Amino acid sequence: MEHSSAASSGIISRVFIDPVCGMNVPAGRREISFDYQGCNYYFCAEACRRAFQKDPVKYL
Repeated sequence: MEHSSAASSGIISRVFIDPVCGMNVPAGRREISFDYQGCNYYFCAEACRRAFQKDPVKYL
């Protein structure tokens, strides 16, 4: 899931929401990701990615 936010400086930054734990994942940290049914999901840690890989439907 992706969210955008505007900082007071007017710069828009993108943040992804880890579907397992709900943490914000900055757009620059895309190295821990997983493609499921044509959608990319981003995670705060490898443990969250592994949990999602085991049972994606549980987290969607």
